Amino acid sequence: MLCTASLLLLAVAALPAPPAETFDMTVADTPYGTEEFLRSAGETGVVLKGQVTLKIPGGTDAVLAQDAKLAPDGHPQSYVLVIEAPGQQLTLKALPTATGYALSITPKGGTEPVKSQDVTGKAPIVLLDNNFASHLDAFTRSLTGLGAGEERALTALVPQVLQAIPGSVKRGADGKSSLGGAPVATRSYRLVVANVTTELTVRADDGALLQAEVPMQRAVLKRRGFEPAAAAPAASGLGTAKDARETAVEVKGPVGSLPAILLVPKSDTPVPAVVFLSGSGPNDKDETIGPNKPFADIARGLGDRGIASLRFDKRTFAIKDKSKLGAVQLKDEYYDDAAVALALVAASPGVDPAHVFVLGHSEGAMIAPKVAAAFPKTRGIVMMAPGVRPIDVMLIDQLEFGAKLTGRSADEIAEQTKQLTATFATIRDSSKKDTPPFMGAPAAYWREVIALDVSQMVRDSKLPILVLQGDQDIQVRKGADFELLQLRAGTSSGRVTYRSFAGLNHLFMKVDHESTGAEYGIPAKVDPAVITVIADWILLR
Repeated sequence: MLCTASLLLLAVAALPAPPAETFDMTVADTPYGTEEFLRSAGETGVVLKGQVTLKIPGGTDAVLAQDAKLAPDGHPQSYVLVIEAPGQQLTLKALPTATGYALSITPKGGTEPVKSQDVTGKAPIVLLDNNFASHLDAFTRSLTGLGAGEERALTALVPQVLQAIPGSVKRGADGKSSLGGAPVATRSYRLVVANVTTELTVRADDGALLQAEVPMQRAVLKRRGFEPAAAAPAASGLGTAKDARETAVEVKGPVGSLPAILLVPKSDTPVPAVVFLSGSGPNDKDETIGPNKPFADIARGLGDRGIASLRFDKRTFAIKDKSKLGAVQLKDEYYDDAAVALALVAASPGVDPAHVFVLGHSEGAMIAPKVAAAFPKTRGIVMMAPGVRPIDVMLIDQLEFGAKLTGRSADEIAEQTKQLTATFATIRDSSKKDTPPFMGAPAAYWREVIALDVSQMVRDSKLPILVLQGDQDIQVRKGADFELLQLRAGTSSGRVTYRSFAGLNHLFMKVDHESTGAEYGIPAKVDPAVITVIADWILLR
């Protein structure tokens, strides 16, 4: 399953009645759309009919209606996708040829394709078009014969991008969850297509898809009525078993209590403490992404060095009643709750209130100096992968990188860049009061983020600052952000320290190749060298 930016322009026709199966779609915990489809299986294969409805912020929903026929072995025999979206009415087709498939895009009512492509690929060829849980469902039902730990190569046919893309699927662990309130035995698979990892959870007895998660994009397709089981504590080195030093507490912010974890190591004397600020979006206290929990790794590693910590759910994650959140600004997303968290940790038994530090990651690092400045007892700041370029420049960079990974042409990338540039030109114009939300956030929020001058905040701060960067980070780049901060802010006579780590990605986890973000879905740990540097720096203050 690939969720690319261009999908926001896609969309449909009438829905078969009654719909047999429904999947809900979220991105960063925000509703993104639904799919309703009817699956008919027989001796001649499988027929899929139904529609995906995508929510377009500030506009009319986009709808994608499909009619797909799959052979008994799963390969596509025909595929028609009718798209109705603001400014776009298209028909996509995929038909088999002697050597592969003919893919085409035709305007509604037209007879000649505006784009077409003949593609080939090694069998098995699987229909896996963007945003369709029904395609993943048909695919996972064909995997019942895949043995434990076994891996299989495949070719994903993705008509929306006119491509056939090599991929692979590997069977993982079995488990138990619930469906419709009843227990259900599950099986897991990891699908990798175009360097994007999708974690699949299926019903063990027939392979029916229950959930698909793309950690890199924080996208989830979940069968209605399915509830994943809570992650079991693991005994291995990659486990997340409860730490005896940890206590569940609450950060009692202005709009509600936020679940938090206070870790205080045993010590005969008060210890320094760190408050964590996670990156953009609705992050939990561990900054969980897929199977990885970087904040838990760092907190426990610091605990081993005699440093306490407090990590808490962001209100955009913890408060499920979104009406309580209102139009979120940085004050709401970070500043108010961080102030409460800092006061809480400074007053905690065993903590030295004169040695409290702020540690932010990604966007959390960008606002860390401001959070620290508002709390007089702050002793220092750790900034992990802070963005320094304007946020729209960074997002365009990320869009271009992702588009290249999925094989988009230079013309397509240029068009997407043009659209995103135009969107931010509108956002930047504060005189336009009716600018629709972008990526679930209001225009006023984006203006605040755009206005952040990280270099200036570092220069103006009076506190010691440690800036960390992984040289394989594809979201905050060493050459474009880290080195720019060094150039603009300097060391301020030794007050600011910079450290770069070879082979680490945005999560400060080791990669053996160029990072693509696909590795976010693979269990790993924050590199111990990073924790050592942070601990050494804190203990010297």
